[in-house]
Amino acid sequence: MTSNKEPSVAELMELAAEAVKNKNMAVAVAYWRQAAKKGELNAYLNIGLHYARLCVAEEHEQTKALYLQSALSALEPIYPPDYGRPQASLYMGTLAEHWAMFKLRTARADEELLAVHDFFARAAECYAVATGMEDYQGGMYPQTAMNALAALHEKGVGVDKNMEKAYALRLQAAQDGFWEAQINVAVMKYRGEGTERSASEAGGWLRKAISQIPEDNPLKREATEFLGIIEAEGNPGPSRAGIGTVPQALIQLGTKTPTL
Repeated sequence: MTSNKEPSVAELMELAAEAVKNKNMAVAVAYWRQAAKKGELNAYLNIGLHYARLCVAEEHEQTKALYLQSALSALEPIYPPDYGRPQASLYMGTLAEHWAMFKLRTARADEELLAVHDFFARAAECYAVATGMEDYQGGMYPQTAMNALAALHEKGVGVDKNMEKAYALRLQAAQDGFWEAQINVAVMKYRGEGTERSASEAGGWLRKAISQIPEDNPLKREATEFLGIIEAEGNPGPSRAGIGTVPQALIQLGTKTPTL
C-alpha cells in the first residue's frame, strides 16, 4: 500500500542529494523547489548555485545571461542576505555583480544604466553582510567578500569611491590569512593607494602571500618577480620612484569579481 504522506523537507533534501550524486540535476532541482516552498533556505541557495554553474559552463553570451538571471531569481526569496552563512551572502553578491557587468556591456538606455547601478549596489550590500559573519568550514568566505567589496570601493561602483576604505577591507582580509588580499595589500602599499607608501611593508605582505600560493598558480611567479623588484630597488620612502613596475596580473587580481 502506497503512502500519500508528503515528504518532509529533510527527505526532499536527501532525495535531491541522491539525484545530484546520480548526475540528474533536473530531478534535484525539482526536489529543491519543493523544499524551498516549505521554507528550506538551503534549497534556494542550491538552485541558485545550479544555474550559476550552468552560466559558467555556457559559452553563448545570451544563454549565459539567461542562466545568470535564473540564478538571481532563485535567490531573490532570501534577499536581503540575512541567511546566516557567509557563503550565501557572498554568492548573492557575486551573482549581482556579474549581472551588473553583463547589463553594463549591453545597456542601451539610461534606464538600463540605472539598473546596472542598482545591481552593483546590491552586490556591495551582500558583500558587506558577508564580511561581518563567521567563516564557514574554512572557506574564507568573509575574506573573499571583503576583497570583493574593496574592489567596488576602488572602482566607485555601487558604493562611493574610497581608497582608504578599500585598503582597510583588504588589510583585514590579509591579516586573516587570505593570500589574494595579501597581494592586493602589497600592491596598494607599494603604490601608496589608500595608505602611506612603504615598499618594505609591501615586500612583507608579498612574502606572506607567496608562502601560500599553490605552486601551479602563475601568480606565484608574478609575485616572486615583483618581490625581487622591490628588494632590488630598496625602500624609496614616500617618493614615487619605481612606481609602474607592478606586474599587470597582480593589478588585475585586485579588480576581479569573485568566480561563480
